[in-house]
Amino acid sequence: MKKYTDDKENIRIERIYNDIPSQLAKENQKFVFAKLDKHDNRKRNYITSIDWLISSLLVLPCYNITNPKYPLKVYFDYDSYKLFLNDTGILCNLAGISSIDVLMNNDLDYKGVLVENYVATELLKMEFDLGYWSRKDKTSGSSEVDFIIQNNSNIIPIEVKAGTDMKSKSLEIYNEKYKPTLIIKISAKNFGKKDNLKTIPLYATFCLKKLKES
Repeated sequence: MKKYTDDKENIRIERIYNDIPSQLAKENQKFVFAKLDKHDNRKRNYITSIDWLISSLLVLPCYNITNPKYPLKVYFDYDSYKLFLNDTGILCNLAGISSIDVLMNNDLDYKGVLVENYVATELLKMEFDLGYWSRKDKTSGSSEVDFIIQNNSNIIPIEVKAGTDMKSKSLEIYNEKYKPTLIIKISAKNFGKKDNLKTIPLYATFCLKKLKES
């Protein structure tokens, strides 16, 4: 970063990059600029830094979508987004997580963040635009679906789980409201299909590229 930016810009770029692991650990993973620095935390001061990181593909923005309709991209909220890293191994390193923790410790709360980041990188490789759905409701509270992708004219919600627990109230709310023809859950469970729900194991996320071929 220091090779291409001046000192002040470099400081802001590094603040954003190093803060991504803790931002993703929040219940609401939307990137919040107020967390970056006590005195220098205005969003307008960081726009160039964010653009630099996105253009360099060091971070992957996943934009909020409150109205998941075709064409999906026109409903992206470009002022509201999560930021993933382009490499899940680097995310582990920045978070201070060892490979042993990932492989052996099923109680690691942060594993959910790691698998989301992994799926984000895989979706981008398959040339899907990254978006997620969220809404607030007075009766049901906050709901969020991890990823929303578009295949041809089909809008497909994707829920990501680190384990085998397949329950998702948010996905149920989404299904009831929008009635998608296909729902995908990526988890530690094996392949499966029931009604409009398709289950894909984490290691086989790359199989989603078949959607591009259909």
